[in-house]
Amino acid sequence: MQRARQSAEVHEKEAKERGRETVAEATKRAQREIEVATKRALDDLRREVADLTIMATEKVTRKTLDEADQRRLVELGRTRQLMEELAQVYGRSLFEVAREHDKLGVIREQLGQVADALVEHRELQMFFFSPYFSTEEKQEALSQAIDGGDEILMNFLKLLVENHRMPVIFRIRAHYERLWEEEHRTLPVEITSAVELDEQTTESLGRTIGERAGRNVTLSTRVDPDILGGIVVRVGNSILDASIRNRLEQLRKHVAQAAS
Repeated sequence: MQRARQSAEVHEKEAKERGRETVAEATKRAQREIEVATKRALDDLRREVADLTIMATEKVTRKTLDEADQRRLVELGRTRQLMEELAQVYGRSLFEVAREHDKLGVIREQLGQVADALVEHRELQMFFFSPYFSTEEKQEALSQAIDGGDEILMNFLKLLVENHRMPVIFRIRAHYERLWEEEHRTLPVEITSAVELDEQTTESLGRTIGERAGRNVTLSTRVDPDILGGIVVRVGNSILDASIRNRLEQLRKHVAQAAS
């Protein structure tokens, strides 16, 4: 009787171990299948975006991309770069067409107005970005909402709607601005101060920066009491922080390091 009970316990233990192995194998197999499916989905997304990008570029510029350009687009390796790549392609396409028609400034201004309107009016953004409204509805709304828009810009916006790429418009605007700055050798400079600076001081700062950089400076100013005093100068993508707040923060770090 004791021997039979022991034998039953051994069989039960073996059955449980086999069950655990079966579950583990099934889990691993499911994980492998999920990884394969995920990779396939990402590859499909990359190919779809690359195809749409090629189509959009050819449609806007009325030029055929060569094999090297197509290969570069198709071989994009990182999903997070796709939106930026799309913006660069669309932005450069729009910029080149505007330059061909000597309308760089007009298109820049109107593109900025459209982007600003989408930022200021959340309901417009939701409408044009939402997949629940048809292409026809959005294109009709564009024609009604934008009065006097240049034909180049209107065709471009309709193309974005058709390809479901309106959410990229802010990146497109940013890329267009960078191309504009390169074209006109302009350098954006922003001066932040705790109190409003007089015009003579800001113009002097801008003129000095422009002379040293050899560029035409586009100067903007803003007031931020939180910096306490001094100024913060943003030149392109570089920042010179000469504010009292920054000096206090550096002092705090030095004191903390000395005390540790």
